Amino acid sequence: MTSNQALVLTVLIVAVVAIVLLIRNGRSSSVKFKAGNVSLDAKGSNEPVPGATIKGAKSGGEIVAEDQTGRGATIEDVEAKGDVRATNIPKA
Repeated sequence: MTSNQALVLTVLIVAVVAIVLLIRNGRSSSVKFKAGNVSLDAKGSNEPVPGATIKGAKSGGEIVAEDQTGRGATIEDVEAKGDVRATNIPKA
């Protein structure tokens, strides 16, 4: 086995370990690896994405936060003359 092949194999093993740790720990994990001149620092997170969020809203009208992307929709510090509505409808 050449040194390049050993390096590629080592990086693959570290990547698999990082993925397993991320799945096992759920929210976030990090892996640091150093061997000789080669170093690897990997961080990953699996934070939940908010649906529709409204913060600091004063209603007297209609405010709507609608999320259909899975990325979230946020409304902050607004005033309305009617209803405030937040919906989260992820696409199938």
